[in-house]
Amino acid sequence: MRTNTPPISDREGETDRRLAAHAAGGNHSAQRKLVERLLPHVRTTVHYLVHDDRDADDLVQSSLLETLRSVGHYRGDCSIEFWSFRIVVRLVMRHVKKRRQRGMILAEREPPNQVEPITPEADLERFELRQKLKKRLGKLPLDQRTAVVLRLVYDYGPAEIAAITDTPVNTVRERLRIGRQRLRRSLSRDKTIEQWIGGRV
Repeated sequence: MRTNTPPISDREGETDRRLAAHAAGGNHSAQRKLVERLLPHVRTTVHYLVHDDRDADDLVQSSLLETLRSVGHYRGDCSIEFWSFRIVVRLVMRHVKKRRQRGMILAEREPPNQVEPITPEADLERFELRQKLKKRLGKLPLDQRTAVVLRLVYDYGPAEIAAITDTPVNTVRERLRIGRQRLRRSLSRDKTIEQWIGGRV
C-alpha cells in the first residue's frame, strides 16, 4: 500500500517508470543504467545480511538478474530502489533457508573482513565503523538483522520494512525491539559505534 512506502514525486515516479519500461523491453542502455543505480544498495544490503562474502557476491548478481527479469512489474508508486529491496530480501531469505535445510549452516559465522559494501562514505574511520557494525549484526538472527539493517542503514520505518519483508507491522516492531536490545548489548564495550548509530536502532 502507498502508506507503507516512502513518498515519491510524480516526476520521479514517471522517470523511474520509463527506465523500468525500457529495461523490461530489452534496452541494454536502460538495463545498464538500472544495474549501476541499484548496485550500491543491493551490494550493501546483501553484505550486511549474509555472513559468507563469497555467497554474498553471488547473491548480489542473482538479485540484480532477478530485478531485471521482474522490472516489467514496477509501477512507479515508490522509488525503484525501494521496490527492489523486496526482491533482494526475499532472495536472501530463500538462500539462507535452503542452506539451513541442507545442514550447511551449523552455527553463525562472523563475516570476513576483506570485502566492504559500497557506501557513500569513503573515509577510513567510517569504513572501520561499518566493519565493526557488520560483525555485530552478524550475531543477530536473520529476521532481526534484516529489520535492523533496513532501519539503521536506510532509515526505513516499521511500515516500510513490513512492506519490503511482507511481514505484519507489529512483527517488525517486535523484531526491531529485540534486535535493538541485542545489538546494544553487543555494542556496550564499543562506545564509538554506539555513539555513531545514535538513536537509529
